Amino acid sequence: MAADRGSVGMSIASVNWMLNQLASTKLKLVRLYDDSGVEIVSHSGARQDQDATWLPADGGHISLEASLRFEIPAGVTVARIAFMDDVGFIVWESKDIPVSERETYANNGLFDVTEAHATISIL
Repeated sequence: MAADRGSVGMSIASVNWMLNQLASTKLKLVRLYDDSGVEIVSHSGARQDQDATWLPADGGHISLEASLRFEIPAGVTVARIAFMDDVGFIVWESKDIPVSERETYANNGLFDVTEAHATISIL
């Protein structure tokens, strides 16, 4: 029986291994940015990067193991979720929140990242 292969002949086991490495090195922290591209700090003004914990890769994709909660100060609009390493704090991936789904907080509030997924495409 032939091995389960991706689009360029890589085994799913190899893709899963790469995803696990990516999750454990480059997608370690989650940070939020506002609609001006500024990092969102907590109600008290402190940085609030959250540790991302990923489930083991399966079938060529990974998913967050647990949701993450951020404090959002009044007057702030959450516009981007970024995934960074925990060494140089380099953003390796980010996702803009569609403008139609953004909300400006009238009062201090909370924002939950309830799911995130990653795959690898090799062209």
